Amino acid sequence: MEEFLNVLKNIWYKIAPVFNKIHWIFWFIWLAGGLLAFGFIFANPQSQQNILNKIQQNVDAISQQYGKNLPLSTTEHSIPLSIATMKFTSPAFEPNGSIPSQYTCDGQGMSPPLQIGDAPPAAKSLVLIVHDPDAPIAGGFTHWVMWNIPPQTTAIAENTVPAGAVQGQNGAGGNKWTAPCPPSGTHHYQFMLYALDAQLDLPKTTNKDGLEEAVLEHIIGQAMLTGLYQKK
Repeated sequence: MEEFLNVLKNIWYKIAPVFNKIHWIFWFIWLAGGLLAFGFIFANPQSQQNILNKIQQNVDAISQQYGKNLPLSTTEHSIPLSIATMKFTSPAFEPNGSIPSQYTCDGQGMSPPLQIGDAPPAAKSLVLIVHDPDAPIAGGFTHWVMWNIPPQTTAIAENTVPAGAVQGQNGAGGNKWTAPCPPSGTHHYQFMLYALDAQLDLPKTTNKDGLEEAVLEHIIGQAMLTGLYQKK
């Protein structure tokens, strides 16, 4: 038995260097292949786009699986949004366009006109939050908070509040629209619209954070319109 083990040991001593060389060869091939693939991807925009598309497909699949899209709001109380997408525009400015000065502190400071479409049939109320994430304060500044907007509402005229709607507290503590007045640079004003499967019973002291907490389990539709403004 001992002699047999010695024979095996001698054979291993002879072939071990070969296996060692093969190991390093395979490691080198793997490393070279990885570097070539890495270089090809970043030198080829189409490959980059294909990878991004694949990532997006995976994200969409996860969203559909759980019946939700990724949160539109990125604040502390991010709101999970349903897959229903509503139409939300303004005749006063294009999406990502400049808000006319008449709706800011450089003008009359009126709330802008808004148009709403494709509310889910099951909607019992709408919620509107207007927020400036670029404001130089923690969490940004909220310009308008409103809930229990009738679900059949298709337009909110400038400087008006829909009948039956309730205005909560904005960032300044008032229950009204506060016109954009950025201290410097161009700010993004996010008009966030949500369709709910219920009406809300909240005090008028409710602010953006409180409203977002209240609607978490009731959102069945969503839309966002962004306007830009730089103070003159």
